[in-house]
Amino acid sequence: MAWRLRFPHNLWLAILGAVPGLVLVLLLAEPLRLNRDSRVIGTLLYLVPSVAALFGFNQTWHTLPRVGCEKKLQPQTVTLSFPHTRE
Repeated sequence: MAWRLRFPHNLWLAILGAVPGLVLVLLLAEPLRLNRDSRVIGTLLYLVPSVAALFGFNQTWHTLPRVGCEKKLQPQTVTLSFPHTRE
C-alpha cells in the first residue's frame, strides 16, 4: 500500500521491527510469567509486534544512520543583509 501511495514509509523495516518484537515476547514469557494468563500473553503478542512494526514502518531510509557513509559537516555561514537607509 505504501508503495502505491508513494509515501516515505518502509515495509521492510516494519517487518524487521515486528519479528524481533514477537521473538522478544516469546523469550520473555517464561521469565516474566506472562504465560500465567492467556489474555496477558495474547495481548502482548498483539501489541508489542504491532508497535515495533509501526515504529519501523514510519522510519525512512533517510533518517537511519548509515555505517561508513558519514558526511563531514561543513560550517555554514549566515549572511544578514539590511536595507540601506538614507541619512
